[in-house]
Amino acid sequence: MIRVLDDVLTESEQNIIYQILIRNDFPWYVPANGLATTTFTEEVDARDKNIFEDHHFVHNFLWNGKWVDTNNVNQELITILFRKLLNTLNLDKAELFRVKANLQNKTHKKGQYNTPHVDGLGEHKVAIYYVCDSDGDTHIFENDAYPWKIKKTVSPKKGRFVVFDGKQYHAGCHPKKNNHRIVINFNFL
Repeated sequence: MIRVLDDVLTESEQNIIYQILIRNDFPWYVPANGLATTTFTEEVDARDKNIFEDHHFVHNFLWNGKWVDTNNVNQELITILFRKLLNTLNLDKAELFRVKANLQNKTHKKGQYNTPHVDGLGEHKVAIYYVCDSDGDTHIFENDAYPWKIKKTVSPKKGRFVVFDGKQYHAGCHPKKNNHRIVINFNFL
């Protein structure tokens, strides 16, 4: 099941999140391997001409169930955002084990997506929150290996969540028209 939820937050709340993540002093980092957050073999990447990785930035809020972002404002922001999502999904509780933000800059490659991946092994759910309007769709795939078949495409809209089973392979795309694409990725049980 893939659910797209619009306007879980008020417009004012959406704006606050956006303003926090685009501040000059908000800490964005280059991932350890410089490009993808997930790596596949060069053989798979070479076969699929639709895969395109370019530089992007990440910010880890929560990793393995522990806060790595020690800023209380950021922790409160994530907690409120997640609570609102759970209320919309009619869930009493869920356990977050990873929350991170991704910022992808504009690129000029057309019609390509990042490496299809899952965020973790085992049973879990994924929720992607779109911080701003942008191009740079999210593709959720029907299968778990090349050749990839797209099951659903979700376009970034400020205030939108997409929620799906964590076993489903998915991939974002760098924006081609907008200057950036910013998402907050939640992994939970």
